[in-house]
Amino acid sequence: MPESFTAHLTYLANLPVYELSEQLIKIFDFYKEPDAFVQRFQDLVLEYNVRSDSSLDGFLTWWDSSNTVSQSSVITPENEDAIRIMTIHRSKGLQFPIVFIPFAEWELTPKSNQLIWLEAAVEPFDELGKTALMTSSKLLSTHYKDGYQTEVNQTMLDNLNLLYVAFTRPEEKLWIYCPIEKEKKTGANELNSTSKLIYRCALRLNLGSEKTLQFGENSAAPKRKDKKTDVDSEALQMYPSNRWQEKLALSTHSNDLIELLEDKKLSKVNYGILIHALLAEIRHVGEIDQAMDRFVYTGMISENERSEMLKEVNEILAQIEIAALFSGEMAVKSEREVILPTGELLRPDRVLIGADETLVVDFKSGQRLKKHEQQISRYADVLKQMGYPNVKSKLVYLAERKVVEV
Repeated sequence: MPESFTAHLTYLANLPVYELSEQLIKIFDFYKEPDAFVQRFQDLVLEYNVRSDSSLDGFLTWWDSSNTVSQSSVITPENEDAIRIMTIHRSKGLQFPIVFIPFAEWELTPKSNQLIWLEAAVEPFDELGKTALMTSSKLLSTHYKDGYQTEVNQTMLDNLNLLYVAFTRPEEKLWIYCPIEKEKKTGANELNSTSKLIYRCALRLNLGSEKTLQFGENSAAPKRKDKKTDVDSEALQMYPSNRWQEKLALSTHSNDLIELLEDKKLSKVNYGILIHALLAEIRHVGEIDQAMDRFVYTGMISENERSEMLKEVNEILAQIEIAALFSGEMAVKSEREVILPTGELLRPDRVLIGADETLVVDFKSGQRLKKHEQQISRYADVLKQMGYPNVKSKLVYLAERKVVEV
C-alpha cells in the first residue's frame, strides 16, 4: 500500500466522503487513465452526499442497503463501441449486432417448494376455495392436479417466451452458453430447463460436436453501424481529479493565512507566513515532513510547492541559533493559548520548558518592528507570573535568518 495512504489513515477516515474519494483516486493513481467505473462510483458518492450527510459510516450503510446502488450501472452513449449488459426483460424491443447469453439455464417448470394458490372441483375440497400449497410433482396425483397442470403449462409458456426474446435480439451472431445435459442412470430425463431444451434440439439438428454446437456460417465480424445522435462524445485520455482546496480555500488559523490561501501562487511574503505557521507547529526537526504533509493535504500548499518550501525551511534551520530551538531537548508548547483574568487570549508561537529555564519564542516573517519586542515581553511577563522559572524571550526573523534576544 502507498505510504501516502498508510501514513494518513486517521486523517483520511475523518474526511467528508466525496473528498475522501478524490484523495484515494489521487493516492492510488486512478486518475492516470480514464475509468468509467471510477467515474460512476463518484457519481453515486456525490448523489449520497447531496441527499444525506457526508460521513463515511453513513455512506457505507447506504451502499450496502440502497436500491440505487444495487441497480446502478455504467452509462454509455448509444454510439459508443462498448458491451452492454442487461436482463432479457430489459432487452425487449432492442437489437444488437452480436448477443451473448452467458447463463442460458433457467427452469421451465415451477420451482419446487414455492407457494401457489390452487382450488379443487371435488367435494369436499371445493368448499375450501383457493388453498395455499407448495409446488411439487406429487400434486399431479391429487384433486388439485388440474389447477397444478395449468400452472405448469403457464410457467413453461412464460419461460419459452423469455427464451424467444433472448434468441431474437441479435442481428448477426448469437452466442449461447449452457451446461451439457447429464443422463440419469435410471428413468427418463425430464425436460424441465432451458439448457436441456437447447441441448436436445441442437443434437437433433446435428449442429456439431457434443461440446460446441454451431448453426450457420461463422462469418467475419459484422460491420458496425454508427447511430446518429445529437450527443457528441469524446474519449478521455485521463480521469480528471482535483482537490477542492486548490480552487477554494477555507482557514480558521489567522488573517495572514486567509490572505495567503487566496493567492494562486506563493510569493516571498506568503512563504514567510507558511514557514512561520510550520515552525510554530512542530516540536523538533523530525516532525517537519509530517507537518509538510498536513499542509499539502489541507490545501495550504500543492505538491509542487512542497519541495520549494522544504528547501526554504532547511536553509533557515541551517542557522545554529535557530536550529537550537528545535533540538528536542526541552518540552515544547506550540501555539498554546493563555487566558488572562480579563478574558484576553495570548498565544505565543513556541514555549520551551526546561528544568531551570523557560524560553518563549515568536517567529516573524516581516521586517523588525518595535511592537514585536513589546508583544514578546508581555508573553514573558505572563509566564513569570504563572511561575515558570528563568523566563527568557527571543524573536526569530525568518527573512533575515536572525535570532534577537529581548
